[in-house]
Amino acid sequence: MSILILTTTSAEGTAVFEIAKTVRDKLSGGGEEVKLFDMNGNFDELKEVLIESNKLVLVVPVYYFSVPLQFRNIINRFGSMAKELRAGRKKAALIAAVSGDDERAANELISHYKMILRFMDWEDIGVTVLTQMVSSADVKQVDFALSF
Repeated sequence: MSILILTTTSAEGTAVFEIAKTVRDKLSGGGEEVKLFDMNGNFDELKEVLIESNKLVLVVPVYYFSVPLQFRNIINRFGSMAKELRAGRKKAALIAAVSGDDERAANELISHYKMILRFMDWEDIGVTVLTQMVSSADVKQVDFALSF
């Protein structure tokens, strides 16, 4: 079994990618294989890893109170492979990165996440909203408490 961390970017220095790498590093010591994928990458390769993984961490920014296009696109692709993704009940977590200081900015993203969980029959292990995530230095101050 493995853990898949799915993020909207792999651009070095961005807060979202730093969050994803930090989560990967923290989860890597638990004995399970941990893979990090960019939602913009090769979907065929991602599809295979997604089906094999039993745990999923979505690391997604919030731009102007809205769900990023990359996240919407990958969720649309999930729908096309729903049968395979429902086969083994996955555990999922959402980490939302908000550049401002108001957690409510992530409400739309959280709503989408919860709909995905219901549709896929996945188990929610938590939602974390990180505010004022502007730089990679901000990420280093966060204590991620993910427990699968």
